[in-house]
Amino acid sequence: MTSDYEYLYEFMTSAIAENNANADKFKRLRDRKYITEDNNVNIMVAKGGSDQFFAKIPSLDEDVEKRYANYALEAADVIARNYPPQMRDLVISWHADGFIDNTVAVMVMDILYGNGTFKQLTDREKVTSNLIMFCDILPNE
Repeated sequence: MTSDYEYLYEFMTSAIAENNANADKFKRLRDRKYITEDNNVNIMVAKGGSDQFFAKIPSLDEDVEKRYANYALEAADVIARNYPPQMRDLVISWHADGFIDNTVAVMVMDILYGNGTFKQLTDREKVTSNLIMFCDILPNE
């Protein structure tokens, strides 16, 4: 929810204090694991916009992407067989795109963990490891 990020931003900028008036906000942030019990931010915060962030992520070589594209099309075709003929192209398109995007995302993460850019996550960090907040400040800044 958008309000979660608004509450987190308020927390990061010290715009809210932990008191009775803000008890629901702090409870929600803790329940969703966005902040820890000792008031540390527990999601990835990237300073700046998403374009800057994603430009730093290495791209996969074309051969790897083509190999996975074939698997994606094959899997999408199997799924599309369960739909009427007039819908099959659309279903194939949806499923192939999703497969490629998800597969590439996992492969990029594997590269970033493998080359040391990312460190192994603790159990606490795993809960929110795929959340990114793009912001004008960083926690504790």
